[in-house]
Formats: sequence, structure tokens, C-alpha cells
Amino acid sequence: VVGYRGVNLSAGQRQRIALARALVRDPDLLILDEATNAVDGLSEAAIVETLKSRAGRRTTIVISHHHSTISFCDDVVILSGGRVKKQAPFGALASLSMDELYQHEPLD
Repeated sequence: VVGYRGVNLSAGQRQRIALARALVRDPDLLILDEATNAVDGLSEAAIVETLKSRAGRRTTIVISHHHSTISFCDDVVILSGGRVKKQAPFGALASLSMDELYQHEPLD
């Protein structure tokens, strides 16, 4: 039983349903903001494979803190303080250390 407005679904189940609805609509532009943050690793891998298989059919903007979620992206943009900090293909950024990727800026 799903319940009224999906009240009996877990956060991961609701997230997968929302993503499925977005993919069924087949938009020209798809924006995913932390689309895998509430799913387990197996589900995340399945989602990434689905997105890979649909690559090239649309422009997809993926906002994520997980490297595995953005591994299929053509270009990765790292933002800091609302500004572009780094921009490169995933492979080029994947070779950087975590310290290089996530350098903290001093607080005011």
C-alpha cells in the first residue's frame, strides 16, 4: 500500500519514482539535483547506467557531491561561492586528490 501522497514510501522510493517520471517525459533538458542522495549503492548504479544509456539524447545537468553519480558526464563544473572553480572532463578531475577538489576557502 502506497498510502496518501506516498506517505508509506521511503525517501529512496520517492526519489526513484520522481526520477522515473522525469525520464518518461523525455525532456530536452533534464536537471537532476542530488538525484541519488536517498538511494542505496545498487540503485545509484542502476540510475547512472540508465542515464548513460540515454546520454546524447538530451542535455542533462547533474548536481551531485558523489563522484560515481557524475562519472558519465562529458564536462564537470566545480562551483565555489557561486563561481566556477574548475571545469574539465570528468577523467581530468577524477585524477585530482580530494584536497585539490574540495579546498576550503577562508571564512570572513
